[in-house]
Amino acid sequence: MRSLVWATLGGICFAVAIGLTWTIAHVTTALSASSEDRLEIDPAGWYAVSVVSGGSAEAPAQLNYDYTLQDDLVVLSFDLPAGVTQIIVAAVDAACWEARPGGARGEDLWTFDEGNYRHLRIPQAMVPVGGRVVCNLAPRIRAASFTTSATVFYNDPRPELASTGGGVFLPIELSLNNRDGPYDIAASNNAVLGDSVLLRPDGNITVRFHSMQMGEVRDWYILVIGVLVGFGAAMVIEAFRPLIERIGR
Repeated sequence: MRSLVWATLGGICFAVAIGLTWTIAHVTTALSASSEDRLEIDPAGWYAVSVVSGGSAEAPAQLNYDYTLQDDLVVLSFDLPAGVTQIIVAAVDAACWEARPGGARGEDLWTFDEGNYRHLRIPQAMVPVGGRVVCNLAPRIRAASFTTSATVFYNDPRPELASTGGGVFLPIELSLNNRDGPYDIAASNNAVLGDSVLLRPDGNITVRFHSMQMGEVRDWYILVIGVLVGFGAAMVIEAFRPLIERIGR
């Protein structure tokens, strides 16, 4: 009976160690090129945005992405050239406002929702000179592994403009501020890569974010796994000790 108890406890230690190992080693299909569950066909993992100008399409809009794992909301900051009349975000939960010089919050942007798109009208006083608009919205990321998440940034030319005054879609110069750790570009389409990324209309990039915080958690898991394996081995040896002693006699 005593041997059975030790063997059971040892088995529990090994089972927990195996579960933790699977947790930190498992890689999802988010970045697969063929899986039906891949990120590229999951709009819930995309930041689809558009910037519309009533005039020239030569000067790009600038977009900065700011997010950490501790944040409840993503911050998208648009620096707009003169002539921009609206921003379109494929997220009806987006809240956007004018950012005035010095960081003061200005007026909220007038919104018009059409399907999954939120049209955000630029204040009339800002149109001739350009300016900054800040948006908050829920994170749109997919876990790729224990320490890595991924998302797609898409310069979306699909929204209908006729009902909101028309215009032309601008290229978007994207910069990423990921304070959790480094990132890399996993894939790109119709984009110019450099210190920042230039997304032409209908261009997209898939970005992998590597979290230092989750890397520290993974190291603690590895330590716990080692302890569990050690305890499990000792308990299994104790379970078989009576049998070994009988053989020794």
